[in-house]
Amino acid sequence: MVVWVTDKTQWLRYLEKENTELKKVAAVLDCSGREVCRWPGLNRSTLRYRLRPVAERKRLVEEAIVEASLKYPTEGYKKIAGQLRAMGCRSKKNQVQRVLREEGLQVAAPQARVRRA
Repeated sequence: MVVWVTDKTQWLRYLEKENTELKKVAAVLDCSGREVCRWPGLNRSTLRYRLRPVAERKRLVEEAIVEASLKYPTEGYKKIAGQLRAMGCRSKKNQVQRVLREEGLQVAAPQARVRRA
């Protein structure tokens, strides 16, 4: 079974959903995890998957990044990273770029002007 996802959070949600469904099937059929996973064609590690909680500091930094991006929608990741650093929030430009990409808040690149003679 092929599943297309656009980002890591969708993939984690998909794995968590599969995990709960497989455990329900195992409880109803009263069979081993190996047999349950063989039926839909999944790896056995899917059955034991546990979603790790997001660290509080990381969650707060990501919320600050999204908030700054919504407040200044025309500024790119470098300027937002600089603003956050000036406010005292420890974040690097790569982290800002990743969060903006995952949230779909990337600023469009400036277009070259067409010169006419």
